[in-house]
Formats: sequence, structure tokens, C-alpha cells
Amino acid sequence: ALAHTNPYASSSSPDLHFGLFQAGDPQSQDSINVDPHVVSTSSGGWMTRGFSPAVVTIDIDTWVRWVQSIGMQPVMTLQSIAVGDSVSSPPADTTAWKLWVTSMVERYDGDGRDDMLGLTNPVHSWHVEQEWHIWWSGTVDDYLAHLAMTYRTIRQVDISAQVILIGLASPLVSTAAACQQSGYDVDSCATFSSGVEEITRLVREGLYDVVDLHSYETWAIIAAKVEWVRT
Repeated sequence: ALAHTNPYASSSSPDLHFGLFQAGDPQSQDSINVDPHVVSTSSGGWMTRGFSPAVVTIDIDTWVRWVQSIGMQPVMTLQSIAVGDSVSSPPADTTAWKLWVTSMVERYDGDGRDDMLGLTNPVHSWHVEQEWHIWWSGTVDDYLAHLAMTYRTIRQVDISAQVILIGLASPLVSTAAACQQSGYDVDSCATFSSGVEEITRLVREGLYDVVDLHSYETWAIIAAKVEWVRT
């Protein structure tokens, strides 16, 4: 993940213990710098049950306790998925969405007010939606508005929070990076395909602190992707 200059960003740089693993599919090859046994015993993949700020989310509490027990920094993904849908979409009730986000951040921010019982490793990293565009059914404009609304809601509760941009699907970033490596500028590469144009807009126009860059390639390709994001 890459830090993104943002006027709302906190000046502090905490030592966050990030790990890279797929909690819902615990295979050792999905892990970097995480004990395979830890991954195989992951209790991740918990979800809430709709917009119910007053309901204690015991499943998420269990996951947070597990993460903090192994010394890692919890990161949560906020997804607007309607009942019966398999992908996210803009929330139909933005007031309910903001109340739910506020409730979630307040429960896990570690400020001593309405916190989860036994919280020792607060959540300060919030990922807004899973992956572009595979798990998002709306438009770029829909997501940018959703991101900005969610960002401001999170930061009203926890000014130290880091908000993470929707994950950029590996093939799209590979195409953008390859285009740039071939000598074209970012604007020219954005016209290469609709997908590249979309992720270019997300990186440029989004209100966020951290980029979630998906990649499954060798280091040389990953480095090229990082350079594209930074440019």
C-alpha cells in the first residue's frame, strides 16, 4: 500500500504491523511474513448484519480479538452490499450508512468511549470497498462520492484514521504500468482502455490516505505498478 498526500492526513506515523494474507482462504502461499499456522487458523471473514448501530457485532469482536492476540494491526473493509447481492453498490440510504460507519469506527477506535470490551489494538485503518471494478457495480462517480462521504464520516470519529482506496485489480494496474514503461505518459495511458481510465480517475480524484494495490507478479512488475501509482 502507498501513502497518498492528503490535507486530512495525520502527521503521526505509528508502527503498524501489517500482514498480507487472505483470511477467508487460508493457504500458506497467500501469506507473506505471517506464520502459515496463523493463517490456517484464521477466523476472518466476519460480516455485520445490516445497518444496526445498536447491535453488538460479536463476530467482528471475535475477529479483532484474534488479530490483536497475534500482535497484528486490524484492518477493516467497509462494503455496501444489499441483501441478496454479491457485489457492492452505492448505499440507498446514506443516513443509515453514515450511522453504521460511525458506530463501527467508534467501537474500535480505542478512545475509551463505547469501545469493544478488551480492545487493546485499535482499528485505525478502514478500507472502503473491496476491489475495482470486480466487486463494485456503480460508476466511478458513484464510488468517488461514496468514498468521500465515508472518508469524512470516519475522520469525524477518528481523526487519526487512515482511509484506504478500493483495491485496484491487478490486470488493470499491469496494463497501466506496461503502457507507462513503454514511454507513454499517464494521460495517454488513461485512454488505452476504459478500465485504465477508471483507475486513473480513482487514484487522482479520490479522497483517501492509502492506495490498495493488488499484485501477483514478480518484483519488477510490482515496482512498475508502484511507479505508475506514484506518477
